[in-house]
Amino acid sequence: MAKETVKNSTDVAKEAAAKEESPKEEKKTTAKKTTTKKAPKSKKAVKKAAATQKKQEEKAAKEEKKTKATTAKKTTAKKAASKKDDTGEPKKTAVKKATPAKKTAKKDDAKIEAEAKKKAEEEAKRKAEEEAKKKAEEEAKRKAEEEAKKKAEEEAKRKAEMEAKIQAEAQARREAAEASRLQEEEEAAARSEQESLLKADTEKKAKIKKWIMAAGIFALFVLVLLVSSASNSSNYYVVTKKHTTSVYKGLFSPSGKELIAVVPQASDFGPLKETYTLNDVKPLLFTHNMAQAASMQTAAGVPDFEAIIASLEQALEYAPGPAERSEVLKQLEAAKAVYNAMR
Repeated sequence: MAKETVKNSTDVAKEAAAKEESPKEEKKTTAKKTTTKKAPKSKKAVKKAAATQKKQEEKAAKEEKKTKATTAKKTTAKKAASKKDDTGEPKKTAVKKATPAKKTAKKDDAKIEAEAKKKAEEEAKRKAEEEAKKKAEEEAKRKAEEEAKKKAEEEAKRKAEMEAKIQAEAQARREAAEASRLQEEEEAAARSEQESLLKADTEKKAKIKKWIMAAGIFALFVLVLLVSSASNSSNYYVVTKKHTTSVYKGLFSPSGKELIAVVPQASDFGPLKETYTLNDVKPLLFTHNMAQAASMQTAAGVPDFEAIIASLEQALEYAPGPAERSEVLKQLEAAKAVYNAMR
């Protein structure tokens, strides 16, 4: 009978220890699942996740305390019931067996607290790193905005100076024309006064007519030259060879032109024409400059962002439509942001 009593009391102690360890294992699993969730990216989501995690930890702690209290009550009741057997003798062995289970539970509690503290420190470190990264991005954005503002102010200043210069030149031309007109009127008055005195007045008038006619012819020639030059400056010339396509732009002269791009491939422009418009060559020049920027970005070593930005600006100038223009602006802003950050 005494042997059976000792055996029963040992089983009771083992069951009590197993029950105490079971909730702890469940809480460890729950804590791991909670902490392995991905950290939210937004500030609002981070606060919400932290509040949810805190509630879950508080709830787990309450449940753990409740489970411990319930287990302790059951253990105490079983101990009291098993203190005496049928012969009325106390069971000292059961008391001795239950003590290691309590020590194990305390060690598990300490281990859980250490893990929770470690996870809290890791979470704080992660949040600090995210905050530092966000501040760096905001600083880069602020610098880019300041640089853009500075460039806009410089551009506005340059335009204002150019407009002032144009106005000054126009005023000077008006004053010169007025002076010339007054001078011609004075000369005409002088010639009128000398008509009665000079016999060669008729010959002089004939010479004046010839001079006026020559001036008119010269003015007509200049006008034709200006019109021809202006027309040529809006023309584009395309020369296609076996492996290249050269694009020329007409100068402000009757027949001059300059090379603006050499595309390393033969391009099909359909029926050959003597001249092309800007809209005809825009797609070719846009694609060429975008390809240049892309190749420089993927080249080995540190990319030349100044050259990349220059190619993107050229592509922006020749963008055939709003969609292409939007894409170029997006890439240009990104390249400038990276370039400013590297400086």
